[in-house]
Amino acid sequence: MTRAILAASAAIILAACAGGPATATPSAQPGLQPPTQARATDILGLETMVAATLPGIVESLGIPRTEIEKTHVTPDVVTAFDVIVGADTWVWLKGRPGTLVVSQDSSGYVRQIYTTDGLTLPGVRAF
Repeated sequence: MTRAILAASAAIILAACAGGPATATPSAQPGLQPPTQARATDILGLETMVAATLPGIVESLGIPRTEIEKTHVTPDVVTAFDVIVGADTWVWLKGRPGTLVVSQDSSGYVRQIYTTDGLTLPGVRAF
């Protein structure tokens, strides 16, 4: 009897899945952003935060903001949850080797600062 009930239940569930009404996925519902649009918005928000805070951070290290040659912002993603939690900004300075790396959380709080590839700055760890 139990096998018959389980078989009937499984048949009903399979029939419902196969022929049931289609439901909209969360990304297709009105008012919700598709995942790629949401991710792009998150990244643009990070770049805006970096643009607002980085010049002051660099100046606090004794480097005029005019010495910044170029930057590259890399989102810091917690892959287990697929959430952007901050950014690492790679900064190249005019006429100097290596890079300055500024790691910030998504609110702009500086987590760490270090240099790479031969760039040395007083009071900053070099790798």
